[in-house]
Amino acid sequence: MKENEEPSEALVVQPVELGTLVAYTPQEMVQQASEMAGVLKDVIAKRRLYTNIRGKAHVRCEGWTTCAAMLGVIPREVSNIELEDGSYEAVVELVRIRDQAVIGRASAVCGMDEATWKTRAKYARKSMAATRATGKACRLSFSWIMELAGYEVTPAEEM
Repeated sequence: MKENEEPSEALVVQPVELGTLVAYTPQEMVQQASEMAGVLKDVIAKRRLYTNIRGKAHVRCEGWTTCAAMLGVIPREVSNIELEDGSYEAVVELVRIRDQAVIGRASAVCGMDEATWKTRAKYARKSMAATRATGKACRLSFSWIMELAGYEVTPAEEM
């Protein structure tokens, strides 16, 4: 700006909203998320919402949806279709309760090529596809908070 030039309109800083977390600076966001992560860690530990896989704590879908709920976000199944081979593919969105804004989305498959699932009933494969998609959608949006809580960022159902 030149010496005798008028300053332009003031820059209005908009807050960043992640569900119930609202911050004007990165420091504020990390501080709020860290506080939330402490509470989340306690809930996951007390309710044993994780599975120990090769010595590491991988949070199950219930723990991921607890994280989402703490942020005012819920999962919504968009689709769940049977594929030609009998596998199921589900798509889940994460929706902010306050205004119904979609803030995340993921798909996942429960396949007939998996030893555990190839002999299971259709409803079980369909349900696991939805569970995996839900955990994955939460991971894509909130893995950094789960890391702050001290857990692995890959949901147990994806392992």
